Amino acid sequence: MLLLRYLDGEHLVLLGFSLATYVGLELIVADSALYTAKTLEQLGPFPWVTRVPENVGGVSPLCGAVALRWTNSRPERAVVPLCYAYGGIRQRWLVGYTRAAHERAEQTVNRSLLKQTQSEYQAFSALSQHTYACEADASIALAQCVRKQRVTELHDTQIVPIRRFAGKGRPRKNQSPVIVGYRIEGHLASVIACRQQQIAPKCCFILASNEWDETRLSNDALIEAYTPGQQVVERGFRFMKDPWFMANTVFLKSSKRIAALMMIMTLCLLVYSALEYRIRQSLAARQTTFPAQQGEP
Repeated sequence: MLLLRYLDGEHLVLLGFSLATYVGLELIVADSALYTAKTLEQLGPFPWVTRVPENVGGVSPLCGAVALRWTNSRPERAVVPLCYAYGGIRQRWLVGYTRAAHERAEQTVNRSLLKQTQSEYQAFSALSQHTYACEADASIALAQCVRKQRVTELHDTQIVPIRRFAGKGRPRKNQSPVIVGYRIEGHLASVIACRQQQIAPKCCFILASNEWDETRLSNDALIEAYTPGQQVVERGFRFMKDPWFMANTVFLKSSKRIAALMMIMTLCLLVYSALEYRIRQSLAARQTTFPAQQGEP
């Protein structure tokens, strides 16, 4: 997974088969950038695991539909295995749900909905305080406001004429007020269904693999192969993107030299990860630890 981010499909295939031949690599784990029809075709039968990007057709509706079954029970983790074909390749999909993802989705959606609701409330408040010259203008303004609503809806709306007595001073006996304008009245309410519709797709993720033999790669092993490894790799690439990293002082104009530099640094991360793996294996064998920077073992 460490080397895959800066490689195209052809070089990825060559690297995968080289590692399989000389190192004994049995599985490629990559992020969603791997999931393209061309790359999957080039990999052929070589086993891989990756996350399906959200821009693939049907992913968001599928995640939303699957998440509805766990909205109330909220299990710690649950998966639904599916069969799917993409790029002419038969695959095993796992639609995964986690309670932690559900809670994060709720926080994200709540912040977004609060901001959008306040914006739509302010728009309707300004609309209701405006005086329109005729009923037609008020109707057009109301229709435009309704079209812009995303998370709220209007109830009991009506266009009310504003009546006043003509002239100055006290009105004469039997004098009737005249219409001087029109105003929009109504009530604004949040649409509860919008919240659930936005939360549901964010609760789930889809992992794909071309390995159909569950004795070699079970559903739990597929998830464990992707999730912890991804976190380790992301920490490594976050180190490379850090502005304090010495690479930001190197000025390269050629795109080929930039790609070469990133490839070298990626190989450095591979060596670093290999050493870290050897150290952890040795510590586990000896059942010992040493303190990290935070003082924890």
